[in-house]
Order: sequence, then C-alpha cells, then structure tokens
Amino acid sequence: MEKESIAPYLLERLQSSYESWSDPQFGDNPDSYELLLLLHTNLKGEVEKVWKAFIEANFK
Repeated sequence: MEKESIAPYLLERLQSSYESWSDPQFGDNPDSYELLLLLHTNLKGEVEKVWKAFIEANFK
C-alpha cells in the first residue's frame, strides 16, 4: 500500500497563511514570534479537527 504524504499540502497552506499575515500593506501584523505561534496553534487546531472527523467517519 503506497502512502501519500499530506506534507506538501500543509506546507503550501502554511506558506499562504504566512504570506497573508506578514503582508507589509497591513499595519496590524503580528511580530515574527507571535506569527509563528499563531501559525503553529492554527495548524494544530486544524489537524485536530481533521483527526476527529476521520475517527468519527471510520470508527463509529
């Protein structure tokens, strides 16, 4: 069974979010540390939602 990695998709989404949140046209951008924290927190939350949906769909 060949496994497909979701890493490229996640990297693309993280890059897109980073570019949006660090756009210099907006004055309310978080600093670098806060931005990394926000991206990490959002990523963990999204993965948790997907994991719960997967478990509910396949193991109930």
